[in-house]
Amino acid sequence: MRLLYPTSRNLKFLFLFIAAAVLIIAVSAIGARTWYTPTAKHSLAPPTLARPLQAGQVGSELITCTARGFEPTQITRPAGKFLLTVNNSSELRTLTLRLVNGSGQILREKQLAAGKLNWRELLDLESGSYTITEANHPDWVFHLTLSN
Repeated sequence: MRLLYPTSRNLKFLFLFIAAAVLIIAVSAIGARTWYTPTAKHSLAPPTLARPLQAGQVGSELITCTARGFEPTQITRPAGKFLLTVNNSSELRTLTLRLVNGSGQILREKQLAAGKLNWRELLDLESGSYTITEANHPDWVFHLTLSN
């Protein structure tokens, strides 16, 4: 019979239990929403197109060197000045990167030693075909095409 008529002690316990359950559900819902909300990094939406450069502005190109080679493997862009950035994500201690023109002449050679993670250089190249290679990995080839 005692269960049919709850005491104030039982009501307090029941109230605290329900409040704790609601709090746990609310925190879980907020955490799940944060966990499952896509970020720009993982979004499947296509990237937005870059704004056209204004007079006097310099474009840039980002290349990443991974354990499998260069990503992307090729870029086509207008000839002229641009900032080239090659990030080393290959986990190799040293890289020897070479920028070579279409006739095979080495225009730049940059050694990235341990602790140096990228190569950044402002280049001003004429139209034509260029490659970037890694000296110890002949199958790692990046193709750069510059057009008028």
